Amino acid sequence: MKDKEKLLSMDNSLRFIFSHSALREGWDNPNVFQICTLKESKGTYISRRQEIGRGLRLCVNQEGDRVEDYSVNRLTVMANESYSEFVSGLQSEIERDTNIRFGIVEKHSFANVKRAGNDNFGETIYIGYDKSEDLYRYLVKEEYITEKGNVTDKLKIAIDSEAESYESLKLDKEFIDFYGGIYEELKKRVKSYEIKDATKKKKVQLNKAILDSEEFINLWNKIKSKTIYRLEFDSKELIIKSIEDIKNMPKINSPRMFSSKNTIDKMARETGLEGRTVREDEDRLEYNIQLPDIITDLQNKTNLTRKTIIDILINSKRLEDFKRNPQKYIEEVTKIIRKNLRLMVVDGISYSKFRGGDYYSIEMFNDNELLTYLNDKIVESKKSPYNYAICDSYVETEFAKKFEERDEIKVYVKLPSWFKIETPIGSYNPDWAVVINEIDEERLYFVVETKGKSDINLLREEEQSKIKCAKKHFEALGEKVEFMAPESNPDEFMRKARNVFA
Repeated sequence: MKDKEKLLSMDNSLRFIFSHSALREGWDNPNVFQICTLKESKGTYISRRQEIGRGLRLCVNQEGDRVEDYSVNRLTVMANESYSEFVSGLQSEIERDTNIRFGIVEKHSFANVKRAGNDNFGETIYIGYDKSEDLYRYLVKEEYITEKGNVTDKLKIAIDSEAESYESLKLDKEFIDFYGGIYEELKKRVKSYEIKDATKKKKVQLNKAILDSEEFINLWNKIKSKTIYRLEFDSKELIIKSIEDIKNMPKINSPRMFSSKNTIDKMARETGLEGRTVREDEDRLEYNIQLPDIITDLQNKTNLTRKTIIDILINSKRLEDFKRNPQKYIEEVTKIIRKNLRLMVVDGISYSKFRGGDYYSIEMFNDNELLTYLNDKIVESKKSPYNYAICDSYVETEFAKKFEERDEIKVYVKLPSWFKIETPIGSYNPDWAVVINEIDEERLYFVVETKGKSDINLLREEEQSKIKCAKKHFEALGEKVEFMAPESNPDEFMRKARNVFA
């Protein structure tokens, strides 16, 4: 490890580093994501805890900065039975030692939840502490959690039913844009991480008879073309709407500092120190600082002209909030402008085919190998290009089962992740493409987006916008293909499908 900088450089062709017996003291590497026990571990309790601790550090990026992202900071332990028992009990010990409560919702739990999807109009938007606290109070009021943050049966049912798509978690309108992140955050507190059995991992086989069939080739030829979009919107309308929204946004307060004081009650034999909180304080920070260049900052985050930004800020008459808390003010104003941009962009977008005839080749099915775990979200298939339909939710599972059962469904495909439609707010991957044969042998072609809700107005703003863009994309293809979204019930979809081209 004497040439660590060279080994870790992105210019180095080395992609993996395997270290044997390197998890003891004196070995410092924060980027440990997998630990595999190759033999029965006879180490002491302390040595095992030390080994696990090597993989529980916050990882660093290429610049050496810590990365606070749950999706990245996840340790996978491939363990033998005795080690597995040790790891399963470690979380409860950490809870007792650190007073960090796993499975409990806290006021700050949602502060780092991000808005769903990619956004080309600025940096990622987080909920932040204030809105996280508001969400906490809302969950208490709706009896999803108790006053102390304990999960209730009502929340457990809501999380389970979201997967089954019968009754989902209800949130106020102000939190809808963050629905996905909030749901995942609550799900982590309601359910434990899924444990996958590697012995059940299977390679998904291509069904060449379907892939080469006339029905599937015709379907693919109708949907394969890529498109390019053009944007038009009225900047005056954007300014007016943004000014009004900024005027009506909640007051932005000064930054706050929270502190707590604990006392040690006793020395626990197994878990170390045990204590209790004796005082909690909140102080508002009042200080004079050099104000940042708000015009340049907002310009970089929204891609608007300086004149447009100046018009919005001056006429909204909320610059006192900027002096009080510059960072919070910039975050809120950015969020408002980006929201109005998204709405106006979708209304003013038009699609057309690439002049060069760029498209997704059917041969790409041969080039992309699929692996999956056999579970209740995998449907054995005889009508799709693979021998299994790999579903992302129980809603999709019900659709796949119905596609297999219904005689009028000739072929269908769970559209691969590489099949994407470009939109101003990030790429979009529809769920299904389906061919239906009518009695007179007329073939009907559909692209279907399945959701837990059939009303598009109940979806997150990001999802609504992407679906509206996708509709315009398929219209631009000039083919007799109907894009239907959102659909939550396969029988209802079949009923509506018969009436589409009637």
